[in-house]
Amino acid sequence: MGSERHPTSPNPRLVEERRRETEIRIVAYQQQIKAVHHKKVKAREFQVGDLVLKRVIQSTKERSAGKLRPNWEGPCIVVARGGNGLYTLADQDGKALEKQWNSFHLKRYYV
Repeated sequence: MGSERHPTSPNPRLVEERRRETEIRIVAYQQQIKAVHHKKVKAREFQVGDLVLKRVIQSTKERSAGKLRPNWEGPCIVVARGGNGLYTLADQDGKALEKQWNSFHLKRYYV
C-alpha cells in the first residue's frame, strides 16, 4: 500500500517530459531575444590615436552637477585597445586615465 500513488498526483514521466519541453521552449526564446539584440547593437571600433568622447556615468559624474550636466565628456585619445571592446584612454595632455572603457560608453569625436 505504501507504493500506491494518490489518484491526483501527476505521472512522473509526464512531469519530466513537460519539464524538457519547457526547457526547449526557454532556450529557443532566449536565442530569439539574443538574435534581435545583436541586430540592434552596432559595434564601435576605434583605432589608436582616435579622439573619442566618454559617457558620463554615475560613478564619474559630479554630485552637484544636476540634471543639466553634459552626458559626454572629453575629448580623450585612444591609447591602446584591449580585448572585448575595451580601450585605454588618455586626456588631451597625454595623461592616461586610470580605468579602461568599453566601446559602448565611447563615441567618436569629430573635429
